[in-house]
Amino acid sequence: MTTLAGLHVRLATDARMVIACARGERVVPAAEFFVSHFTTALEPDELLVAVEVPVAGERTGHAFLEVAARYGDFALVGAAAAVTVDDDGVITEARIACTSVAPTPGGGGCGGWPTGSRPSAGRSP
Repeated sequence: MTTLAGLHVRLATDARMVIACARGERVVPAAEFFVSHFTTALEPDELLVAVEVPVAGERTGHAFLEVAARYGDFALVGAAAAVTVDDDGVITEARIACTSVAPTPGGGGCGGWPTGSRPSAGRSP
């Protein structure tokens, strides 16, 4: 995940962005960091210095996939997912964030699901 589009996987994991400048530091949830196409919540004098990703649970898996015309090009579309299952293999939480389908990752939903919805909770994968 070498592109800014790759950071969208952080949205699916409740990450926090640490932003710094001469005035100090601030922390922004990943869901608020992406403002629009190629636009973030960074002010002109600020720099993203860290991404705090919560430790995934024991039965949690993550994935990120993007499609581009050529390797290294901006993604035409991409999706990040995080799924947690219980000891019986039943989904307890599923999150998804998409790129290039709305001005912000997951904005307006991904696959028809609103950001933060749990369409698969209670089901087996």
